[in-house]
Amino acid sequence: MPTYSEDEKRRITNAEETLALEKQHRDAEEKRLQNAVETLVEVVEERDRLKAALDESVRLQSHYAMLLNMYDGGKRIEFANSEAWLARLALLPLTGAATASGI
Repeated sequence: MPTYSEDEKRRITNAEETLALEKQHRDAEEKRLQNAVETLVEVVEERDRLKAALDESVRLQSHYAMLLNMYDGGKRIEFANSEAWLARLALLPLTGAATASGI
C-alpha cells in the first residue's frame, strides 16, 4: 500500500468529501424529479376523472334538454359533447358568485 504525505491525504479526503456531497445532490435531485413525476401523474389521472364526470354530466343534461324540449316545445340547448359545452361556457360573461369572488 502506498504511503501518502499529509497534504496528499488531505487532498484525497477533500476529494472523497466532494464526491460524497455531489452524490447527495444527485440523489436529492433524482428524488425531487421522481416526486414531480408522481405529482404530474396524479394531476393527469384527476383531470381524466373530472373529464369523464363532465362528459357524463353534459350527456345527461343534453338528454334532459331534449326530453323537455319535446315535452314543452322549448329551445333548450343540447350539447354534442363536453367540448361544445365548454366552448359555450367560454362565450358567457362571468356573473354572480364568480364575479363577486374575483374569478
